[in-house]
Amino acid sequence: MRRENTYAWDQGNVLYEHDLMMLDASDINEVLNKVLDAFDYFNGWADQINEKIKDNYSLGDMLQDSESVLKRAVCVADASFYVLAQSGFENRAVENPDTESLLNERIMTLDSILTINQDKRIRVYDPETYTLEITRAGIRCAVRNLFFRGQHRGWQITDKRTGDFTRGETDVQDELGDLVERWLEYHQNQKELLERTGVFLQILEGSCERGEDGYRRVESLNWQRGDELYVYVIKGISRFSSLAFLLDRKFEQLGAAYSIHFENNPVLIQNSSLTPATVFQASFLQLLERADCICGRSPAFNDVFDNHIKQNECNICANNT
Repeated sequence: MRRENTYAWDQGNVLYEHDLMMLDASDINEVLNKVLDAFDYFNGWADQINEKIKDNYSLGDMLQDSESVLKRAVCVADASFYVLAQSGFENRAVENPDTESLLNERIMTLDSILTINQDKRIRVYDPETYTLEITRAGIRCAVRNLFFRGQHRGWQITDKRTGDFTRGETDVQDELGDLVERWLEYHQNQKELLERTGVFLQILEGSCERGEDGYRRVESLNWQRGDELYVYVIKGISRFSSLAFLLDRKFEQLGAAYSIHFENNPVLIQNSSLTPATVFQASFLQLLERADCICGRSPAFNDVFDNHIKQNECNICANNT
């Protein structure tokens, strides 16, 4: 057995890529104590992160604190495939275009995103880690879908190019996924940045600028450059109202419109190339009739990065209604 296939743990070794411990012990009590120490090691890692989550603790900090346990590069991506935090990839040689794109642009190549989008598992609620492989792109990784309050928020992705994931490795990754979801509970102000709508919120805020990586994030939602778009701003309803809830759920299911909350108002961006504007508006008006509110709509436009300009036009329209 080659030394590089093991890594040290206290007075024993863990066999890399196998759920085995190699212990140098003279009696059964010593063996049992070392096994208990192994459980204490992993429980201690999870307990420490649980305590830090309550404070000003970022996703990046969490992944860095977990890299020594995972022994692999890991990242957390939002629901538009944008990498919010990563640890370990910067120490790897650039092996393929997706790794290079992740490091430089914080998102995979569009071809890989479109391929992954065809996998039916990627947005299903399932607390267990699964293996995702794209042979032609050289991608092989463990994926844990991330959910918060019943809604898909993104993915935890652990790199794995060769061999199989052991049950023990999968359990550790499941536990980290639970910790990321718990982080969301304590940092709910970050929730929208993990949703598929996060790219539109960042465009409005100015943190996602016009450029190839920005367009790629929008295209990961199966929207295309040049699609005909409209923006709607709704005045007079709470973001916690039943109407706001329906906007979030109903139109996101269609994939033709996304609802975000910006400057205390619900804002919808609608793609009429996917659902004709007349069909969308008929359904939209039925919802608006349930609430006493005002809505402004922008003229049609074709560049998603004009979103902020059109949102301002909607505000002016709604304020003068």
